[in-house]
Amino acid sequence: MLDFNADKAVFLSDFAETVVYTPFGGQAANLPTIFDNANQDIRFDMGVLGSGGPRVIVSDSDVPNLSKKDTFTVRSVVYKVADIQPDGTGFTTVLLKL
Repeated sequence: MLDFNADKAVFLSDFAETVVYTPFGGQAANLPTIFDNANQDIRFDMGVLGSGGPRVIVSDSDVPNLSKKDTFTVRSVVYKVADIQPDGTGFTTVLLKL
């Protein structure tokens, strides 16, 4: 039988970058994430659709009370949470902004 939580831990341990997660009004903690600094616009023939922007993928169990007031410090850069996009599999993509 598969243990999805164990599989998530293995995925994050193999591919993660440790960042500092600071919940609003809370204690900062090191957190394994997948960081993507895709700062390129998504372009189509009809113009720019949107911007990729920096983002982290986190395990839901690591950030049970994630809010837009929280911050992530990645490679000495402090990012604010711009949007929270849970995917229903136990991971959430967190769009970041400076």
